[in-house]
Amino acid sequence: MWDRAHTWTTQWIAEHPRVTYQQSADAAYLLARHGDTASEIYVRTCAALDAFACAGLDTDLHGVDETFDFSFGEIRPCDFNAAIARAGALADQTPDPQLAALIALAAVARNPLVIRQANLRALRPDGSALAGPWGGVLAIPAELRRFLATHHQQRQPIANDEPASLFSGNSHGRLSQPAIRRALEALDAPASLWEDPRDTPIGQGASADGRALLNNLTAWDLWLERRHQRHNRPTGHQDIRAS
Repeated sequence: MWDRAHTWTTQWIAEHPRVTYQQSADAAYLLARHGDTASEIYVRTCAALDAFACAGLDTDLHGVDETFDFSFGEIRPCDFNAAIARAGALADQTPDPQLAALIALAAVARNPLVIRQANLRALRPDGSALAGPWGGVLAIPAELRRFLATHHQQRQPIANDEPASLFSGNSHGRLSQPAIRRALEALDAPASLWEDPRDTPIGQGASADGRALLNNLTAWDLWLERRHQRHNRPTGHQDIRAS
């Protein structure tokens, strides 16, 4: 698996001599998400980063390794791709841009508290990444970005330079956690698509199937030039639109 992943990445680099960090991160993400378990996702990611390093790009494997401090269930089958496809289909069926964006983010973040605290300035206009109030950056799958990008485009004119919430509501200008749950519960989808039940043992929920690794495959996490000073990494209170 390592050899195939390394060869694929090497060929991709040769075919794309002038790319952005985001495009390179997207390539690593695309390769990694074809892994069936967290272990396979990790091997594919390591092979990709090694190929980038061989091509002269300083990569940060620690940005991936440290994810294992908070994730378990390395051999559990990964249901990420199926979940993202289901969320994309649901988002396509709703005419409300905010609800469509909420569906897209909920399928990745899987945490109403994180969703509620998200700020508009922390979302890249193309929907490719979201900086969180915790200091990390969440990678958004390519097929869900358009829903977040559309919502960003429609909400941006009213935001100005204020730290506006990503999703507006009646709870201090933010959509509340109960409102988020009610909106998602009204959809034709199981609750487990958005978050694990509260009594789920550690290592057995959907969040433990390798997607924590995928969530960290962003330009900020993978390239040393982007994170040589960790205190300068984007947070939910900073603007990452030009990053």
